[in-house]
Order: sequence, then C-alpha cells, then structure tokens
Amino acid sequence: MENKKKFAKLRALNRQRNYLMKALRLNIARWIWDHRSKRDFSISESRSVLFLRDDDKIGDMVVSTSLFREFRREGFLVDVLAGKNNSKIIECNPYVNDFFVVEKDNKRKLAQAKILANKKYDVVVDMGDKISPFHLLFLKKLNAKNVVGFNKNGFNIYNKSLDYLGYDAHITERYNLLMKSFGFRRFNTDYDIHVNDEVCNDVSDFMNKIEYSYKIVLNPFAADVRRDMSPEQINLLISKIKIRWSDVEVILVGDPLRINKLDCINAIVNPFTSLASACEIIRLADMIISPDTAIVHIAATWKKPLIGLYGNDIHGEYINSIVWGPGYDLARQIYTQDKYHTVSTIDVDDIILSMNELMLLH
Repeated sequence: MENKKKFAKLRALNRQRNYLMKALRLNIARWIWDHRSKRDFSISESRSVLFLRDDDKIGDMVVSTSLFREFRREGFLVDVLAGKNNSKIIECNPYVNDFFVVEKDNKRKLAQAKILANKKYDVVVDMGDKISPFHLLFLKKLNAKNVVGFNKNGFNIYNKSLDYLGYDAHITERYNLLMKSFGFRRFNTDYDIHVNDEVCNDVSDFMNKIEYSYKIVLNPFAADVRRDMSPEQINLLISKIKIRWSDVEVILVGDPLRINKLDCINAIVNPFTSLASACEIIRLADMIISPDTAIVHIAATWKKPLIGLYGNDIHGEYINSIVWGPGYDLARQIYTQDKYHTVSTIDVDDIILSMNELMLLH
C-alpha cells in the first residue's frame, strides 16, 4: 500500500514537471517567434484565406466544410491545408480553390510553410485548440497578413482571437462565432460533401441492385477500440433487424480489413474502398447506425436518420457527445451505462427501439 502511494506521488510530480517544462518551452518560443505587439486586422482586395485543417481528422473536415462554402460565397478565395486522409473529403469541393497535404516531417513542413507564404494569404484560420513551439514557428513562416484562432489571446501572432468556451454546445456554434466575427450576416452551418460523377454512378448501380427497398448502413468500428461494436453485438443486431423488418438490407461500411475478419455476417459488405464511395452510399441509404466517428458527421451532411452510439464520458466541463454529436432532429444518441463501459456493452434492443422510432418519424 505504501509503495502504491509513493508511485502515485511520483507520477503526479512527473506530470507537474512535464507541464512546467512544456510551459517553459512555449514561453521561450513565444519570446523568439511571436510578434512584439498585436497587428491591425485588415483584409485586402484579394480576400484569400488558408484554413489549417492539418490534424487529418475526417469528421472535423466534414464539419468544417460549411466554412469553406460560406467564405467562398462572401468572396474569399479558399485554400485548405489538410492531412492525407481528411483531404479526401474536399477533393471535389467546388468552394475550395486548392488544398495542400501537409508534410509530416517537421523540416519539410517548415519548407512547405515558406512555399505557402509566397501566396501572401490575407488570412490564416487556425482551426485547432492547442499551440506548441513548433506550431508557433510554423505560423510565423506562413507570414500571413492576419491569423485567426480560438482562445489565443496570449499570443500576438493571432491578431483575431475568438473567446469560445462552448464545451457544452455543438461545434457549429463555434463556427457561427467565426463567421459573425468576419461580419457575415446570412450563412448556415450545414455540411457540404461533393462526390465525383464516376463514383456516384458506380454506387448508384450498386445500391439499385439491392433487392430490398429499405437500406441501412452499419458502421461498426471507430478509431478508438472503446467505441467499437463487438462481433457478437453486430451479428445480433443484424439478426434482429431482419427478424423485425422483412424488407430491409444492411450494408456494412468501414475498414475493409476489419470487416472481412467478421464471421457469419448476414449483410452486404461495401464493395468499394474509397471514402467518397462510403459517403455516397450513406447519401443514398435510408438509415445509418454508427459509433461516434466520422460516419456520424457524414450522415449529418444529408440529415439522415441516424443511431449514434456514444460513450457516457464527460471530461470536466467538456461534453464530447454534445460538442461532436450529430446535432439534428432525425438523429438519436444511445449512451453506454457510464464512462467505464464500452460501446460494445450497449443493448441491441435499445438500438432496435430507436430505429423503430425513427422509422415512424421518417
């Protein structure tokens, strides 16, 4: 018992030391690279903006698509710095002038910043919450006329910092604040996904060949194993769906390697491998079932009837299931018993009950 207390104390001291060292390194970086004072905020006639969405999170990119559309409608030339995976969401976006896949290596990323600096952006919009010494240097290298961020008042490189602590409000409220700060008067925060014609035609042919009239997309897996459905849960859910409704087919989407490992699945597996194809299948489907992952936001693009499976976890004042929830009327969220239980413990009958409710509404 005594050893456990000593170990816990050492861990606490180590965390405190790490925190202090991070703060020290950031303060040194701020002294070296930050501006000595705030610059005036002004937009030139070119009205060019670069959004930093280089975190490579697909769901975050989906949610950000409303900004690209609304800034373009307000006359801005919109570019996006993206990751390898989330750039797939904006490949065909008509409101995005150009996008760049971020370099992973820090040295190459700084070289990339110098190249982007030649475009002389009026505005860089930093979509992230955190800032590190390297990120501060990266912003410096971009050399944009204006840099906008959230809760960055302590850094002069941001000459527009928006105070936002909406930890119990949907993420679109944050983007509302951003657009209002630019003086936008008429805008909306609906998401905006575009898929090329070839993919649309291929997916349409696939969906039309399914003999059942009602098509349910089931995405069983997420990036975090705690959000995954179990094989037993998946099989039981599909079985109960087909017993309850005779004219329904289930289409499995997600990581092909993981889905192909499932045994005895009485469902159709998505035959395509691209993210665009999955988006189009979701657009044409009648209902979506998914854990808390990008599929939720893709379904929200078209306000599809949705069953979202969520962990019942709250981190201080931050409520993930609200901030990153679906956020529309035809969506239902089912929660685990508590933060210690995984999505695989959610009762299949609760999912069936919510499905029935949505079918009666839609």
